[in-house]
Amino acid sequence: MGAVKIDKRSMTEGQQKRFWDFIMMDDFEFYDRFISDLPPESQNEFFRITPDFFSEYINAEGKINLDEDEIYQKIKEKINIIEKNSPET
Repeated sequence: MGAVKIDKRSMTEGQQKRFWDFIMMDDFEFYDRFISDLPPESQNEFFRITPDFFSEYINAEGKINLDEDEIYQKIKEKINIIEKNSPET
């Protein structure tokens, strides 16, 4: 039986999770974590070289469609749960 070869390019489970979390990151989260604190010139350059950034959120009229925004819908659900469970004032 031959020796088991270990692929040195393989990632640990934690590295894989961080990689996939980064790859699957929502545009809003990416903007918040990596772009929002950049100086205006750098932000303008980022949007110039990545014109489809946020494109999944912008409909034909150039407005964000919150009905299709997963983050917005999750926030709405949490608000509804809180309102349901809080005593009436």
